[in-house]
Amino acid sequence: MSKTILCQVPRAEHPYYVQDIDLNLYSIEELCCYIDQNLALVDLRFFGESLQAWLREELGLGGLADRLRDADDEDGLKGRIMAVNAEISWLDPTEENTIRRELDKIQHLPLAIRMRRKGDALVRYQKYARAIECYRQVLGMLKDTSLGEQFAGIIYHNMGVVYSRLFQMDEACECMKNAYERLHSMETLKNYLYCIWMSSGEEAFEAKADELQVDEQTRQEMRLQIAGLQQEQAPEDVDKALDSWVRDYHRQTGM
Repeated sequence: MSKTILCQVPRAEHPYYVQDIDLNLYSIEELCCYIDQNLALVDLRFFGESLQAWLREELGLGGLADRLRDADDEDGLKGRIMAVNAEISWLDPTEENTIRRELDKIQHLPLAIRMRRKGDALVRYQKYARAIECYRQVLGMLKDTSLGEQFAGIIYHNMGVVYSRLFQMDEACECMKNAYERLHSMETLKNYLYCIWMSSGEEAFEAKADELQVDEQTRQEMRLQIAGLQQEQAPEDVDKALDSWVRDYHRQTGM
């Protein structure tokens, strides 16, 4: 939000833990802010018994907790979100209209698209393992939808990017291969070839480029880009860098 609002309710002694992004919330204001800025991560389950208990026991907002408990299917996600915001008049009229319009759009999206949006949001928070779980769920839904091969290609592409950030290059290659077979775009072709180079080396890159009939100009551009990346990523203190990468991997995967 662009405005500044003083806390209208005392902060909680014990925070509410948002598992999706490993975030602790201590106030109703923080809860409103999280919800309104992360609509892709919020579903009906978010407003379940654990949140209701926290509102009642930690913030003394029993009335709001009861409204969330008694909400029915007709209230939907929009009704629950607006109830939380209304508790402290968090939104001004313009912001409220914006949120309502966005929620109306979300309400009519197929579940597979909503799950894709959740996966993309998790990537932005660097919660890579959780994003992959979302993308795999989406792929499992596609046979029962009319979203088509292009949508599947986008999911494979996004999942391949995430695997590459986790340095799981074999998995990244397989995803990028699936993405290229569906999208046939220059971006997915290059990403597929990048993954092959990172996974199996330059010789494998050249062999696959021959197989896919990639022109020499594109290959040379990619060679220069890869050489530049390798030079930028070579750390002076290898032991320190490795330790940092390991900690980052555990943070991203929750392992």
